[in-house]
Amino acid sequence: MAQELSVFIELGIIIIFSTVLAMVFRKFGQPSILAYLCSGILLGASFFNVISFQPLLEVFSTLGIAFLLFLVGLNLNTNVLREIGHVSVTTGIAQIFFTSILGSGLAVFFGFSLIEALYIGVALAFSSTIIIVKCLTDKKELNSLYGRISVGFLLTQDFVAIVALLLVSSFATAGTGLVSSFADFALKGIGLFSVVLILGRSVLARAFRSAAKNQELLFLSSISWCLFLAGLSSVLGFSIEIGAFLAGVSIASLPYSFEISSRLKNLRDFFLVLFFVSLGSQLALASFDKVIVPAIVFSAFIVIGNPLIVIAIMLFLGYKARTSFMAGLTVAQISEFSLILVNLGARVGHVSPEVVSMVTLVGIITIAADTFILYNSEFVYPRFFSWLPRFERKRVSEKNFSSSLKPEFVFFGFGETGKSVFHKMGLAKDSVFVVDFDPKNVESLKTKGFNVLFADAGEPEAVNEVLSFKPKAIFVSSDSFDTNLDILKAAKLAARTKTICVASTHSNALKLYSFGADFVIVPKIASAEKTAQVLASAANDWDSLDAMRVAALTELKSMERDF
Repeated sequence: MAQELSVFIELGIIIIFSTVLAMVFRKFGQPSILAYLCSGILLGASFFNVISFQPLLEVFSTLGIAFLLFLVGLNLNTNVLREIGHVSVTTGIAQIFFTSILGSGLAVFFGFSLIEALYIGVALAFSSTIIIVKCLTDKKELNSLYGRISVGFLLTQDFVAIVALLLVSSFATAGTGLVSSFADFALKGIGLFSVVLILGRSVLARAFRSAAKNQELLFLSSISWCLFLAGLSSVLGFSIEIGAFLAGVSIASLPYSFEISSRLKNLRDFFLVLFFVSLGSQLALASFDKVIVPAIVFSAFIVIGNPLIVIAIMLFLGYKARTSFMAGLTVAQISEFSLILVNLGARVGHVSPEVVSMVTLVGIITIAADTFILYNSEFVYPRFFSWLPRFERKRVSEKNFSSSLKPEFVFFGFGETGKSVFHKMGLAKDSVFVVDFDPKNVESLKTKGFNVLFADAGEPEAVNEVLSFKPKAIFVSSDSFDTNLDILKAAKLAARTKTICVASTHSNALKLYSFGADFVIVPKIASAEKTAQVLASAANDWDSLDAMRVAALTELKSMERDF
């Protein structure tokens, strides 16, 4: 009991300390990631030595990594992967090659042995997918062109890093040949992709269709699939990042991906805080005085040289200067794989403890510097890199991958009311976008050619998603006051978008008007008005009731054919 209490208290101290420090950093315009890293350093063995349950913290950190990469894969689709796959792989491989060569040469200049120089050069070539994805998510630029390309070549780096770790591990494992190690690696890779492909095409669609009927089941099913594939990837010798990413990609095309993503984001953010705290706590500050000068030089090479290498590659491939610059900033720090690689090299006797300390110091400096620059990139580019456009080759037509849809009307809920409005207005399918939380209705509408998003209408992220289309009007068919209010709050900044709501009572209608609704329909009142019109017409001429009946039946049958 005492130990459980100690774990709880320690976790509480970590969260409270990180929260307070993040508030301080935010006040001075600094990114939260730096606050979490500093929290880890301060609470670690180098200062207050508060963190004693390191294995538990590492478990939480692993969960954060898994959820982060799962959501990255969830927001990709095969069309985008085809568009950016070539540039991502080309840039990733070329950057690793040039950084490794130049970094190794620089290490030889500082007097390191050839084998140590090779380790240093390769370690400097890897950048942190986790840190960059977190930065891009915070900036809401993960789905931008440069964001998607960056994630692509960072994942390429991760794959190369795994191969490098496998190569080093083969020296530490007695009786294991290099050729047999790589053959085993290839077979396991084929097996992993086969599992994803087979399950993705058959089992997953049916399983998630069933789970989508209940929010709790959908939430648990998505977590289960993420952890299953991340665990399987780890067992097969790959990183959990690759497994979690594949788990997300495998269900990205399902209509429930947006809802899953929105519900997992808060969970991801909580565990990621613990990841960065854990990372900071492992950055020991001992013996840094011996390697401070080369560490500063290597850090400058990473922060300045690495981005220039990527910028040059992407400009050569025909991308615009700004896209190339923004993508270049994502490699201005080293990865957790870099630290793992040099630690493994020290374990097998290839590098000295001083190399481990130096690379660790480079990690602290470059992560801090790059996150600061990346969060302030809109300020840096026009002031210091306005000369870049003169090197553009202008061969690639850059597209905005966030959305190609331009609907005029958005329907939140497409039940009887929404369908009736759509039918009465005589709208074209491509002029509307539907947000609905009924999985059967979503699938039915998709088969009929509608653009549909499976999401809860009250979620601000769903509203922000459709507002990015800049529609003329939003119609909320639900009479839930809270749902309408949530949508109004999220939509209030979109001055050109009109919001039409439905209220169950006249008092709720008055409240919605006070919160900025452009028009509010009260079905009971509207129904009474329609009934009064029918009765008034029939009272003067009861034979006209037959004509109105025929017209109503015709309209109902027409709707039945359409839906």
